[in-house]
Amino acid sequence: MSSSDPTDHDPESALAEPAVTEHGGRVELRLVTDQTDATHCTYSARWFIGSTKVTGTVTIQAPPSGAKVPTVTLEADELPDWLSSFTTQLVKLTCRSVLLDQPDFEKAVWPRRLTRWRRADGE
Repeated sequence: MSSSDPTDHDPESALAEPAVTEHGGRVELRLVTDQTDATHCTYSARWFIGSTKVTGTVTIQAPPSGAKVPTVTLEADELPDWLSSFTTQLVKLTCRSVLLDQPDFEKAVWPRRLTRWRRADGE
């Protein structure tokens, strides 16, 4: 890829910092496009809780033989349980939608970006 190709860059470099959220939290996932193994896809993740930013990754692994549901792995430090749970639910819902259109995981077309806001538990 040439250096001007928009997919040939740091996944976070094209994302502006969002406005500070006083309530709840925001999750932003950006597909990492240089995948060499078609049995999984990886998203670079950023979570925003107030003025705090947490970074990490979310990986979706193809379901084992005979299973229908992919495995979702979330890696991040100091992420509240409610936001971790919300992110996992968002990714599983996205998996259902993607795999409904293309049941073959290796040929599935994953969204390049996912961005959602959720209020915090107890708000």
